[in-house]
Amino acid sequence: MARSALPSNRCRRSPALGNRYKAGEAVLFEDSLLHWSPQNMSDTPRYAIHCTCIPKDVTAVYVYLDPIKPTFFEMYEATDRFFIERPPSTWRENLKLIKTLANKNPTYTFDEFKDRLEKSNTIRDAMLL
Repeated sequence: MARSALPSNRCRRSPALGNRYKAGEAVLFEDSLLHWSPQNMSDTPRYAIHCTCIPKDVTAVYVYLDPIKPTFFEMYEATDRFFIERPPSTWRENLKLIKTLANKNPTYTFDEFKDRLEKSNTIRDAMLL
């Protein structure tokens, strides 16, 4: 069963929107949306599918961020079947490193994150100027 979408201005202006879905329902959203769901406490698996579409004429890439030293992103050349054919432990093996990029993403404490979430409209408006 399809649900009607919220007006885009409501989604952009609200710091948090809660939705409940029944078994068999699905949700689609843009990749940059901050999202989460509570831990699955049941014995029934919760399945998720992540799809990314890229034009045929571009090179697929795998971007790695070392959790121990998260100062740079490493960008590797991949294939369109990269995640299907490789287990996670081999994702960087025998791949061509294209380049490294500085990680300019700030790190926030929980309190800083909470404060920024409460001020999200002001922060977002400033970014649009």
